[in-house]
Amino acid sequence: MSEFRLNVRDHTGRISSTSIDHFPFTLGRGLENDLVLVEPSVSRKHALFLYTDGLVEVENKPGEQFGASRLKETLVERRHDDPVAIRRHTLKALDSFSVVQSSSDRLTLASVCRE
Repeated sequence: MSEFRLNVRDHTGRISSTSIDHFPFTLGRGLENDLVLVEPSVSRKHALFLYTDGLVEVENKPGEQFGASRLKETLVERRHDDPVAIRRHTLKALDSFSVVQSSSDRLTLASVCRE
């Protein structure tokens, strides 16, 4: 598995970095999480979706990009699902949007535990 690095900026502006080396990887205020975030705006378990620009730059036949707003809509539709279902739904939405897969850019995505 490729290693992902997660950089988190807290409310004071301090940045901390951690390695995501297993899935599911949980983060939130609860002590049972892999990464405990002591931030008032964070829930006990929180969602994280990682992706490369290849995902939002996929184009359909007329040349329109999938885009960040379409990605956000897709994620909001499945916000109560588990990470595997979120990833599957996102890939399905991407496949139905694009007739031809772009070979010029790699596509990477990971949905990290949400509850």
